[in-house]
Amino acid sequence: MMTSAPSIDFLVELTGNRFTPTGIITPMSDRAFELIHDTGLEFMAYGVTDSNGYKLDRSTLDEFVAYVEVTTTVAMYHPEYGTAILEAA
Repeated sequence: MMTSAPSIDFLVELTGNRFTPTGIITPMSDRAFELIHDTGLEFMAYGVTDSNGYKLDRSTLDEFVAYVEVTTTVAMYHPEYGTAILEAA
């Protein structure tokens, strides 16, 4: 039996360096866009990427991911290793 791949609601990429840790969270579904709007995350972001990803400082990103990963599917993107689904702790 073939199973389909899970749909991804948010794609997260960690950026910055150890002195200024940052990250980008990109909503990938309508549900994710609603959560961004409902939580006011767009007002906490210091920038938006070309793909509608929100640039955040790392602490805000970590708090938001911890909040949404309970009810949504969050994937972490790494340029060398690709994408992996995060498991809620």
